[in-house]
Amino acid sequence: MNTVNETKTFSSLPEEESALWERMRDTLLCLQTDNSISVKDLASRLAYSTQEFLYLADIFFDNSLDTIREQVQGLNIEEDYTNQVLPFERIPDSSMIEYKVVRRMAQTVEADMLPLEGDVFQNGMEYIEKDVKEKWKERERAGEYMQFWWHDDSYHFFYMIGQEVPKDAGRESEKKRIDFGASDYAVFTLKEQYWDKQAPDMIKMLIKYALCDWIKQSEMHYDNRKMYFISFENGLYSVYLPLEKRMHSDYVMKNKKEEKKIYGVDEWISYIDEHITENLTAKGLAKLFHYSEKHLKNIFQLYYETRITDYIKQRKLYFAAEELKEGKNPEKYVPNINLQVIAFFLMHFAKNTALFRQSITEWNFRILHGSITLMSILQKILHQR
Repeated sequence: MNTVNETKTFSSLPEEESALWERMRDTLLCLQTDNSISVKDLASRLAYSTQEFLYLADIFFDNSLDTIREQVQGLNIEEDYTNQVLPFERIPDSSMIEYKVVRRMAQTVEADMLPLEGDVFQNGMEYIEKDVKEKWKERERAGEYMQFWWHDDSYHFFYMIGQEVPKDAGRESEKKRIDFGASDYAVFTLKEQYWDKQAPDMIKMLIKYALCDWIKQSEMHYDNRKMYFISFENGLYSVYLPLEKRMHSDYVMKNKKEEKKIYGVDEWISYIDEHITENLTAKGLAKLFHYSEKHLKNIFQLYYETRITDYIKQRKLYFAAEELKEGKNPEKYVPNINLQVIAFFLMHFAKNTALFRQSITEWNFRILHGSITLMSILQKILHQR
């Protein structure tokens, strides 16, 4: 079995609370001293691999290294970590971030290696988007995706993305299997989720807050022997930071049954069906699913290839049709449809099939993407009579 032990994995965590800040400060000082230094030599001078350094610099700084090279000369770089904000430092908005402590049991993750070219976060988001959409088409639940860094025995670094598999599951692919030990985690989640070009920067802000800003002000200590990872589950991105000591209180057990169900992208249509008799609106659903109304509409259009408002109407009509076929009153699903109109067609056009069909066609009243029409439903009712 191609399983990688956790002790060989790369955590990307600084050794001490101030280490990440100090390394990035030293980066600026090195560039001031030798502005033409290569990225490889700069990373080596700071005791990082090239990939590790580029990754952490991309998280910490709000500008590219090329921009920093051009503008770093003449800047005053302070050495005090406590209150100092470095030039070009990414400044997270803590009011946008929610925090809690979660206990996770040991798990095995089966993961793919993503290309390191370009923005690794964007690559990861595109991977998830494609996989979730494929699973939705097969009516499979997407589950949780975990993104993290890993290196092989030769210290070649890879950005991994995968999902948990049972420890005794058979191997059906060439994906890497990596074990995560049980741990308590500090979990950081954006209060509002993003799914467009802003998303990678928002995730970087979240990671930077966890690795640098939060640990500076928190009394809890992370465990740099373990990996932190980015989780995507139920439509939400979160950063899981492993803690050094097990918490005896004030934690939430991962996968513990909660009274209030959380619905992800792949479960939105389930929620709509379960609450179809209610006054469902895009604004209300956006608040429930932790998205802005604009992003919810865009994501729904992307996944389900129809507008969310149209989909709600189609499902209401579908359930109304099912009620009609059973001889029940469908008013709870479509209270605004005048049932007297249906009775009018039944009474006046039952004996004139051609006129009946023509009139219904003029309504162009289609249900569920045109697969069921009001005409076919009424014809069934007429036939039953």
